[in-house]
Amino acid sequence: MKREISPATKLFCLIGDPVSHSKSPAMMNAAFETLGIDAVYLAFHVQGRDVGTVLNALRIMDVGGVNVTAPHKGRVIGYLDELFPEAQLTGSVNTIFPSMDKLIGDNTDGYGMVSAINYELNVAVSGARILIIGAGGAARGVLFSILQESPASLTIANRSIDKAEELRSNLMDVLKRNIEIEVVPLNPGVINPEIDRFDIIINATSVKKSTPEATSPENDPLGLDLLKMKKGALFFDMNYGVEKGDVEAALKERGVLYSDGLAMLLHQGARALALWTGEEAPLDIMRAALGMKQV
Repeated sequence: MKREISPATKLFCLIGDPVSHSKSPAMMNAAFETLGIDAVYLAFHVQGRDVGTVLNALRIMDVGGVNVTAPHKGRVIGYLDELFPEAQLTGSVNTIFPSMDKLIGDNTDGYGMVSAINYELNVAVSGARILIIGAGGAARGVLFSILQESPASLTIANRSIDKAEELRSNLMDVLKRNIEIEVVPLNPGVINPEIDRFDIIINATSVKKSTPEATSPENDPLGLDLLKMKKGALFFDMNYGVEKGDVEAALKERGVLYSDGLAMLLHQGARALALWTGEEAPLDIMRAALGMKQV
């Protein structure tokens, strides 16, 4: 049965460029219906030059909440009134909510990543040796939360060493505690000989893996030899929207766990929903809307 849209229906939305691939509307609308909230969640394609105009319009419209996806997570900050600590630390906003005529920015990506790994995949971030590929906004958005879980070590691999070193310095300044953070070039000759020492490898680049060949260094755009990961390790691809069956099967045969970004989307969305509504997210319903297996 279709839900009724009335003048009282509250608007929530996603802004980004592109948004046509997003599964957030299906997930959030299923949650609203289950919770009995008179609201609708839509995805708006917004180009960079229009971000300020759109946010000002949403402010006037008294929108219930906004999610922000690439490439606008940093760009929106200049149009917000306040930032929560996680957004300040990461310089990245993926969730906006109104409060007392103000628009406040937060970042739930790190929460989503940690919850996905710890609870959906039953892998402990605490004590893990972690390799993250990339040092851009996606990596920055999750690493503060990951490091708060006290992993044994973190290695940042990036094509630009300077950018990775800058991220490392930012992390060390904020954490103010002794933790091993190593920076290495995104070079197969450096990474592949030691790829089996990592418990968790996170792809925080926009390169998606969808075929068994993508697990071999000859065919992987990043040059990673994922089939040399140790048994029981986890490869977490922050991307979603590609057919994952082939690469998942290839890694499973090796005894390596695999997840795309849907698990992270689920938990960051659940956190955003709680911020907007004060309600506990119906995770099982949201999982089903995303086409995920129940845990």
